[in-house]
Amino acid sequence: MIQKGVLVPFDFEPKAEAALEYACALAPMYHCGIRLLYVIESGDFISELFRSEEDTARMKQRVLARLEETASMVRRNYGLEVSLHVEKGEPYQVILSLAKEWHSCAIVMGKEGRTLMSHSILGSDELRVVGMAPCPVFTVPAPADAIVLRDTTDTPSQARFAHLVLPLDLSKHTQQKLKMAIKLARIYGSTIHVVSVLIGGIQVRESRIFERMQRASRMLDDLGIAHTAQLYSRPAQPVEEVIFRHARDVRGDLIVMMTHQEATTSDNYIGAVAQRVIQGAEIPVLSMTSSATQGAGFMGVEFVDPFAMFKKHHIH
Repeated sequence: MIQKGVLVPFDFEPKAEAALEYACALAPMYHCGIRLLYVIESGDFISELFRSEEDTARMKQRVLARLEETASMVRRNYGLEVSLHVEKGEPYQVILSLAKEWHSCAIVMGKEGRTLMSHSILGSDELRVVGMAPCPVFTVPAPADAIVLRDTTDTPSQARFAHLVLPLDLSKHTQQKLKMAIKLARIYGSTIHVVSVLIGGIQVRESRIFERMQRASRMLDDLGIAHTAQLYSRPAQPVEEVIFRHARDVRGDLIVMMTHQEATTSDNYIGAVAQRVIQGAEIPVLSMTSSATQGAGFMGVEFVDPFAMFKKHHIH
């Protein structure tokens, strides 16, 4: 049994395969393995009445056998430790409970591919996990060509983290979000693309968001991290569409978001813009709740700030 791991809810669907393939590239950052979790969903009273303990046990054995086939491929191709888990209950409750119990480094979940309305689909269970998770959550769109996991010896490419899109706002959690982007950039040699949207009649250079972007840029300069910064003034499109367009322009691989707006005191609230970004993004999204960022080790390892850059620049 692995001590720490990236938790991947897995149901053998293409979206789950996409999440697992992504988790295999992510796990080395955390120096940990993979926990594959299949949840046998609790049924209504009538269906539970006619399902015996023997039926559930047989189902668990069948699922474990299929999971082992997948785990063997992961061990062979990526050299990662993999542990298998089959639990019964409400999926989001099981995922959240085990992520907390196991001190999971991250949760990686798949979501359906693009629809005719050009938005990806994230179910209610997944949204609950994103809004309440005790650790960072990566949501990964399933590709249109279905098959993701392949029996290959190719190693995960660092290209999937080459360009990080960092939407900047005026919430108090900007520093934590920036820390995670910096951590990824240091490990994978990424370029961070800071983007924000100015709404209202205030002049750009007089705005608080412009000042915050300037501070973030100076910090990234001091840390020697490649970056760009773009502030869009009074766009005709909704904020999330501006973020999506910018992500396409910079060939973004990952969007880094906080889920909570500053005004809320609830720890399971997903801000409106954050929810639309998570739902509609064509690329993976890293989401973090405020509780997921508490403590210096929220990224799986201690964040080292040897030059006191965050204190120096005081970005909140």
